[in-house]
Amino acid sequence: MKKRSRSHELIRRFRSTCGWCGRTIPPDTEVLGGGAKARPEVDLSDKRGQVLPIYLDRLKREVLVAVAAVDSEAARNGWDLAFMVCSEECGLQLKTAIDHEVELGDQLKKQNEKREPPDKVPEQRAAFIAAESEDDLIVSFAIGGAESLDVVKTLTLLRTPKFEYILDEKERGVSVDHEDFPEDGRELVESIEFGRSTTIESRLRSYHLNLSEVQIDEMQEAARILRKMNLDERFKLRIM
Repeated sequence: MKKRSRSHELIRRFRSTCGWCGRTIPPDTEVLGGGAKARPEVDLSDKRGQVLPIYLDRLKREVLVAVAAVDSEAARNGWDLAFMVCSEECGLQLKTAIDHEVELGDQLKKQNEKREPPDKVPEQRAAFIAAESEDDLIVSFAIGGAESLDVVKTLTLLRTPKFEYILDEKERGVSVDHEDFPEDGRELVESIEFGRSTTIESRLRSYHLNLSEVQIDEMQEAARILRKMNLDERFKLRIM
């Protein structure tokens, strides 16, 4: 029943709000439709006709799209995804954002296929860890330079299991986001050794964190969420 109610709620939102700016579209108001293509290897056959939330990694935001049904106008136009917007400007913005995500996915796929050794990031100290475990599973480290924590940056581990079904199999898992590398897109974790000396490895780089100043309760909560992130053993995890 809850699944059905959520599906109905997504349809209602899709029909009554602009897919880009989120503005409410009153009844009997003209709306514009548009569409975009998904990546070729993403199988959407069992989602046709459904409204789905998709996450735009570059913009760090979620938008609603409909997966084009076989006999729909969107499919006849060559689109995999359809959306509704309140203006031509919003339609152009949304289509451009989705196209950029597809392009980014292709770039990451090629990059992953090269499998070059990851770059090693110099060790950084963390003052504390913030963690969340609702729809989003988050472990975020507040870090500074080698000598001082005056300038605090963040390294964040994120996984959203409930929406992973819309991602290609190779793109599922825990993403790592570091403020020093904002343009890398979706960087996936391959292994974590978690303890007072922590190492986080992705296909792009290896991060080394000194957690000697972090409170024990924060360490324990972070370890709990890391285990939850890895229930399907998507990456190698060692809690020390």
